[in-house]
Formats: sequence, C-alpha cells, structure tokens
Amino acid sequence: MLPEHYQKVTVTQRGSDPHQCLQVVDAKMRQPHAHDLLVRNHYAGVNSLDVGRMMGLDENHPKPPFDFGIEAIGEVVAVGNHVEEYKVGDTVVTVLPSNGYREYSLIDRNFAARIPSIDPKFVGVYISGVMAKIALEFITDIQGYETVMVTSALGASGHFAVQLAKAQGCHVVGTCAHQAEAELLASLGVDRIIQREDDDVKAVLASEYKDMLNIVYDTMGGDLLDACIDNTAPRARIIIANAIREQIRGESMLHTIDLYHKIIRRSVSLTGLNLSDYANAVPIEGLKLVDKIQRGEIQSLVDPTPFERIDSVPDALAHLMSGTARGKVVVKLI
Repeated sequence: MLPEHYQKVTVTQRGSDPHQCLQVVDAKMRQPHAHDLLVRNHYAGVNSLDVGRMMGLDENHPKPPFDFGIEAIGEVVAVGNHVEEYKVGDTVVTVLPSNGYREYSLIDRNFAARIPSIDPKFVGVYISGVMAKIALEFITDIQGYETVMVTSALGASGHFAVQLAKAQGCHVVGTCAHQAEAELLASLGVDRIIQREDDDVKAVLASEYKDMLNIVYDTMGGDLLDACIDNTAPRARIIIANAIREQIRGESMLHTIDLYHKIIRRSVSLTGLNLSDYANAVPIEGLKLVDKIQRGEIQSLVDPTPFERIDSVPDALAHLMSGTARGKVVVKLI
C-alpha cells in the first residue's frame, strides 16, 4: 500500500547556505503514467551540480521554488501500462534534474537504469563516474604512456578518473587535502600524491612535472587549474568538468592565460565538460562502469560521513561544500 503523501526537498531561495535555502515539503503521491516508473528511493547522491542550481549560477536554472537533487537509487514499486522493460521489485538508478532528494521518484523510464542491488556504491556511477569516463575516453582519447593530472583525486568524479587512468597504464598525479586522504589515494594506485594542506601544488608541478602533463582532469578551478596549465606538455588536453573553488569558495572565475605560449605554441586544447551534452552516452557508459565495479576492476568510493533521512540533505550538501568529502556523498533516505 503506497502512502498518500511523501516528502521531498525544494529550493525556496537562492544562496550558498543549504540550511537557509532548502526546505522539506510534503508531496501528493501520484500513480505512474503510461511510460513512467514509480520508485521508492533508498539513497540519494549529493552533487556539486546541486550547488550551482541552489546558487543560481546558471541563468537557465529555474527560479525558486523548485524540486531539488538529481540522482537516486531505489526499488520500483509501480510501472505504467506501456512499460515492459521494468517490473515491480527491480532496483534502479534514476538521473534527472529535480529528481534526487525525494522519498519517491515518478519518472519516465528513459531516465532510469537497472542496477544489481540497492547499494550506495552505485549512486554516483551515472553522473560522477560517467563524467570521468567521458572525459578520459571520449574527449582526450587517453593513451597508456601519458601523465594524467587529477586536481581533486578523491572527489566524487576524481576517484573514478584516477582509477580509469591507471587502468590504461598511465602515470597519475593527484591532489588531496591531507595525509589521511593520501593513504586512500595510494591504495588506488596514484603515483604522485600532492597534499594541498602541506605542499605547494604549483611548486611541486614546476619542479617535478614541468611541461609533462599530457591530460588534466580538473574539477577544482581556481589557482589549481592555473598551475596545471603552466605545466602542460605539447598537445596536452585539459578537461574542465567543474570549478569548485570558484563556485563554492568564491575564488575568481576569471583566469589570465598566456594564450600564445601556453595554448597555441604547445597545441594545448582546453575543453569544458557539461554532462548533459553527452546524455546519449550516459546509459551505456554507466552500464560499463557498473560492470567494472561488479568485477572488482574499479572501486566506487562512498564518503564515510553518515546522513540519514531526507531532512539531513542540507547537512549533506554543506559537507560536500566544505571540501572534506572523500568519494561520493550519499544520503540514506530509508
């Protein structure tokens, strides 16, 4: 028996404080239309994309109030009468803006994918994992002899990037916050770990990797991105998938780049990555990552800080924004 109402999170105002901007509200339960699934969510993923939507950094984002979150995993509890590929009891991930932070998702079947079990390690695959996979395999055409720099190597997306690069036989350089994170990165096989609390990233790169970075996977922006640009090899590919230091920490979004010497003379490419522009690739690439996780070829790291029930979403988002997360931040809804 389904409840008559359930709870979801909405953004009620723009800002950078989730405790002020977010509100848990009641929603009326609705039955699925012909092509819909109704999913009882067990876990929701927390994304830096949520931060941008909450802050209104993109002019295309809706005006408050609007539903919040993107991804969740759970159990199908009802299907529309034209749905044949899913049945009640299936475990699925759902991915769509305004979907994730809710106890139940009513969603078109095209925005769902089957997963092996309701395990939080599958929450981040179809956004964070696929983003790293598309960056390295689609955009950069990564080669095994290359040196790859990941600016947030224990981030939700970065920890996938370092493992995918290592699987290709690359030399991987990654930054993290401190020693405890460095030990975790070492277990993932990162060759050179730079601790941002103790090391001068710019100095380390200039000393050990001057003109040697073939691929940069950047989710931090700010001065970390500048340091990477200064130390690229000829024909390097720089992928900017996010700009956390600029969005969350308020660092300048403006960069001064010596285009002639750093970009043109070295044939360096600088590419932004918006996952929605690769939406057609997400289902199959996500399925490939799930298979790799099942085979034990890569790990999907879940941040160890527990967040339980839907009213903990503001705390979970604040934790992500603090920069102390390790892997994917997840909220346990049930």
